[in-house]
Amino acid sequence: MTTAELRQRMENFITHFQGENVERDDLISLFYRTLKDAELCNQYITDAERGGNRDLAEFYREIQAQDRLRVSRTEEFLSRHLS
Repeated sequence: MTTAELRQRMENFITHFQGENVERDDLISLFYRTLKDAELCNQYITDAERGGNRDLAEFYREIQAQDRLRVSRTEEFLSRHLS
């Protein structure tokens, strides 16, 4: 998933759900922060690769994959339970 796709998903959910209830706002906040973290990992991966540190770059990829999974799970939860 590209940074633009992540950003679009974030904007869609924020626009659709924001402000309706506390639980939903908490999920939106988690969704937003996790998307931002996944996006930041792109820069961290680039920095590690430029520095020749493949292990660190792989670590950031693992973190990014976990963040993306959390984004998907949060998105599912918002769609299923709080719409």
